[in-house]
Amino acid sequence: MSRHTFAYLFLVSCLSAPSLAQTKTSVGGPITASTTWTAANSPYRITSTVMVQRGATLTIEPGVDVCVQAGLGIRVGATGSAGTIVARGTSARPIRFTSDAAQPGPGDWDSILLGAQATNGTSFSGCAFEHVTVEYAGSSALATLQSDQMVPWIRFCTFRACASAGVQLNAPASRTQPVVVADCVFDSTRSAT
Repeated sequence: MSRHTFAYLFLVSCLSAPSLAQTKTSVGGPITASTTWTAANSPYRITSTVMVQRGATLTIEPGVDVCVQAGLGIRVGATGSAGTIVARGTSARPIRFTSDAAQPGPGDWDSILLGAQATNGTSFSGCAFEHVTVEYAGSSALATLQSDQMVPWIRFCTFRACASAGVQLNAPASRTQPVVVADCVFDSTRSAT
């Protein structure tokens, strides 16, 4: 095979290969039954705000990338419906929430909001974030990760290049468990409030 034929075949195979944008798994809207976002189907593209509803748990496996389109976000236990999100990565395989923009910047996507009906988090159950990176999020109204009248478990997380505070916890005065935001990094993002 000549060098020109090889170069032509290589170019054709590269142009016909699917791009990363074509291989993203699209997700969005209400989650009404327990769902797992797997590393095998990663990356995930949020095309409408995800709302984890009553009795449902969204589990995100280690190594998953979640790419969020402009102005969208994730809502758990908001609007009177109990729900749970479990995003427990590992140091070797962190979970990443990021912008879906070609050239990402702070504030590209909205936030992760844990409403008053979300399940309180502990080291073994409930709403939890471990070994998670959240980047390019934040709105003028909400922190990057915000809880309202509930207590999530947040450890070993990185919040970077966000337009608003990294974490805002509005914990209930009557809580019976500790608030845990530990071993986190806030890089070019305001810290926890």
